[in-house]
Amino acid sequence: MFNKNNYVLNSSRTISGTSQILDANTLDRETLKREKTEKPFIGKVGSDSFYIISSSPIGICCAVSGLITSTEDASTQIRIETKLPKAFIILFVVWSVFTSGAFIYAIISQGRPAVSMIISFVIMIILFRLLLSTLYSRSRDSAIKYIQQLVS
Repeated sequence: MFNKNNYVLNSSRTISGTSQILDANTLDRETLKREKTEKPFIGKVGSDSFYIISSSPIGICCAVSGLITSTEDASTQIRIETKLPKAFIILFVVWSVFTSGAFIYAIISQGRPAVSMIISFVIMIILFRLLLSTLYSRSRDSAIKYIQQLVS
C-alpha cells in the first residue's frame, strides 16, 4: 500500500570511491530531516552503505537506503531501496482516522449518510494518498537520477 521501490545501479568505480563521492555530496546527519544545504543529500554514508534523503524541497518525501558491493568484473553494484518515510505513513493514518471519525460523527448526528457525504469522504482519503504518492515519486526519481549521475 505504501511506496517502496528497489533499484540496482552499476558503476566502474571502487566501493570506497563510490562511497567517498556519496559522502562528499551528503550533509552528515543522524536523522533525516530537511534543512538548507548546498549538498544534494542529507543523511549518513558509511564505507559500503548509505541512508539519505534529497535536500530538494520535496526530498523529505523519499528515504533512500543503499548497499554498495563489488562485482566479479571489478565494478561496483549499488542496490538501492526507496520508501516513503514513517512520518508520512503516520500522517496518512492519522488523516484517515480523523476523516473517518468525522464521517462517523456526521452519520450519527444526521442519520443516514447522503451520497455526497460518502463521495467527499472517499475523495478526501484518495486525494491525500495521491498527493503523497506524487511527492514520493518526484522525490524518488530526482534522487535516483542524481545518484546515477554521481556514480557513473
